[in-house]
Amino acid sequence: MRCDACWADGHNVSDYILVAADDVVEQMEVYYTELASMIPGTLSDEQIGAIYTSHKDYSDIIASGTDTMTLTITDTLISQELLAEGKWGYTSISLPMVYIGLVYLCVALTILSVQQLSDSGKYRYHCQLLSSLGLRRKQINRTLLKQMSWFYLCPILPAVLISGMAVIIISGKFVNATGVSGSAFTYFGTSFLIFVGIYLLYFIAAYVGFVRDVWKE
Repeated sequence: MRCDACWADGHNVSDYILVAADDVVEQMEVYYTELASMIPGTLSDEQIGAIYTSHKDYSDIIASGTDTMTLTITDTLISQELLAEGKWGYTSISLPMVYIGLVYLCVALTILSVQQLSDSGKYRYHCQLLSSLGLRRKQINRTLLKQMSWFYLCPILPAVLISGMAVIIISGKFVNATGVSGSAFTYFGTSFLIFVGIYLLYFIAAYVGFVRDVWKE
């Protein structure tokens, strides 16, 4: 049975809800009850252990249900402990991915920087020719900056579009499936700022080295 206002997916009721009148419910035998409480602050490890210790099992039957995202089979649930375990699990998955992404980014930027610096000798003649024609060094450097900006901008634009769409779609479905509060743009924005910051550091270092090599006597 499923209603728009009240329905379950494998939690406690094992995929269905039975609705009965009050007079019928009063005559039914209670097999188990649930207690939910909210306290200010956080629990200490001793308090969490006391909750588990004080619990007594009245039955060996546990209905696990068929939750599609996260399934926890236990008689005692503590949100503080579940959140800590969830953060550890998500961190253990996300950190290696971020590390791999940073390694690939540094390798790609190193290749771009080495290629630009190796071509600086070709641009030295053109810059000297433009300088002899009356163009100021500041104007020439500005032109080099625009050229290198486009050279570095071309690889990052497709990467941002493809990864951004994938992250937003996957994160949106994860938020809808789990019911957690969060925005896909927040997580993508944080990762984007980290990667762009490293990208800018490589670009500035490559530009400074390129200009110095071009005007080297």
